Amino acid sequence: TLSSSTVWRGLMQNHLRDVNEVSQKFSEFRKSRRGYPTGQTAVKLGEKTNANNYYNFKPEHLHHEFPTEFAGVFRASSRVGNMDRTPGQDFQKLERTSAHAGLLRSTLNDNGTLSEAPLFVRPTTVDPQNPRPATDRLSNPFMRYQTLMRMPNLASDNSQVFLLRMTLGFFEYDPETKSLGREYNAESGNSQRRQATFVIDRSVPVGFVPGKDLNTRDVVIFESYNQ
Repeated sequence: TLSSSTVWRGLMQNHLRDVNEVSQKFSEFRKSRRGYPTGQTAVKLGEKTNANNYYNFKPEHLHHEFPTEFAGVFRASSRVGNMDRTPGQDFQKLERTSAHAGLLRSTLNDNGTLSEAPLFVRPTTVDPQNPRPATDRLSNPFMRYQTLMRMPNLASDNSQVFLLRMTLGFFEYDPETKSLGREYNAESGNSQRRQATFVIDRSVPVGFVPGKDLNTRDVVIFESYNQ
């Protein structure tokens, strides 16, 4: 879910040469995570009945065949085939081998094909598209894979954001036996159930003290109630 170039610079500190390479690598990272190529102009998405057309006004991010910017999200190799499928998709555009599901993936070309350059492995040769002089030290596997090997210690493909749905019902209670009875007003068909939906980000730092309400609600980034 990394979306900020500032966070990217912190993650890749001392592993990229200059500002230009930071920007280029961040773009490659986002293209790889998106998983599909995009167009350069607003493309038609479909047609309304006897009315206007729908257009994609963010062609640098979205594609009319894929309703997400995270089709190529980093994941375990065993989950490489898990993806949302919608009618009209060309699934071959999203197919990846298990090696390309995680950190060992290659960069994504503008035409949707995978390049031979690994995303987090330092090159040993000069790329004509991005000239960078190779050095003798990069022939050592430790130096070549240093950027890659540090990643699992700093980032994870396990998202800390999850969805919580809650339903609250009302039931009769016997204080003597401390047991629940029938749902309140169920016999008349007037029972009430309150429903709520929350999106929680547990990576947000909050405090916890039993019996006290500190800033725990900061982890709730979205909430919706239905009655």
